[in-house]
Amino acid sequence: MGWCAVDILIFLLCLLVIYLVPTFIAFARGHDYRWVILALNILGGWTIVMWGVALVWSVFPRGRMLVDPLVGSATGFRDRNVGDLIGEAEFGRRRGYGALQEPQAPISPPHSSTVDMLERLQRLRDSGAITRDEFEAQKHEVLRAPKIRL
Repeated sequence: MGWCAVDILIFLLCLLVIYLVPTFIAFARGHDYRWVILALNILGGWTIVMWGVALVWSVFPRGRMLVDPLVGSATGFRDRNVGDLIGEAEFGRRRGYGALQEPQAPISPPHSSTVDMLERLQRLRDSGAITRDEFEAQKHEVLRAPKIRL
């Protein structure tokens, strides 16, 4: 008995599902580089080696690049951002190693309360304008600052 069209179609669909396993894993995990893994899987997966690379990367920690264990992260932190990915290594170094520099005193408008300053710092941190370490340093400066009595 030979192969009929339905048998061939089912076989090809099973192969397609196996072929796209790295992509399915990356999307199910919400991997930061899921679209890159999809492109790698589709364009280079047929070489088997690239399929293996896509599979390993899909199960790799979500916010990390596959080459981080070999070359390290330019930011000095564990995670990368889009600016680091497209080659802005200098920005990454300043952001990553800026935390090692002496924190600057917070700039406070006259007559602002401690609560107002802390809320402003929280908004800056939430918007991504400052890092968590910068937030903590500025918060300690605000809390150490002499209180203005009115």
